[in-house]
Amino acid sequence: MLSIKVKAREFKRKLLNEGFDEAKFYKENKDNLENISKPEDLSYLIYTSGSTGTPKGVTISHRGVIDYVDSMLAEFSIDENRIIGMQSPLYFDISVFDMYVSFCTGAELVIIPDKIFMFPKMVT
Repeated sequence: MLSIKVKAREFKRKLLNEGFDEAKFYKENKDNLENISKPEDLSYLIYTSGSTGTPKGVTISHRGVIDYVDSMLAEFSIDENRIIGMQSPLYFDISVFDMYVSFCTGAELVIIPDKIFMFPKMVT
């Protein structure tokens, strides 16, 4: 199984673009780099059939992801001492919870292989 642990404060600061020290991260000439991203810009597109059964793409903004993660953090007691088991594929919306909540809190994210989904005792 793949296990990922990140520094929560550093990730969230980058994610929210608050107090981001560009000079620390860009070593090369940055004259042609311009911050053009806005919170309402597209973060990703997810395909869903919703309640209609008809496939459609739904756009998710950067702010939408951050608001969702913030609401999950307010609802659940997740901190750097927790382990989040990720069994959702990246194209499924719950993977956003798994990844970003663990990144923002420093919780360990363990990607569970398909072959052991049905055998929880194998997850250690």
